[in-house]
Amino acid sequence: MKTNLISKAVVMLAVVMASVMNFSASASNPTQYVKNEEMTGELMTAKTIFKNEDGHLFRHLRYTYTYDNENRVTSKEAAKWDNVKEAWVPYFKMDVSYTNSEVELSYARWNS
Repeated sequence: MKTNLISKAVVMLAVVMASVMNFSASASNPTQYVKNEEMTGELMTAKTIFKNEDGHLFRHLRYTYTYDNENRVTSKEAAKWDNVKEAWVPYFKMDVSYTNSEVELSYARWNS
């Protein structure tokens, strides 16, 4: 029971750290952000971040999450909005795998 709780805490810490790192570059910019969370039951399956500029919302980032049968995050994918293509383009992917005693996290960023 303790191991399961510790592994969930480690995963949540990793997810929070990745989210904070994504927004650290934007912290110096006074732009406000609005988020829309999509839920399936108690699990967040997607989150869209919009820039709020003078009362107008502009697409910025979109996160999608997948879970295993124990409701643990197994994948987090991010996409940035491309105004030219008018589409979401992949930004990064984080995969989480669980064993009895370890949690493995792999992170990859897309490039053109």
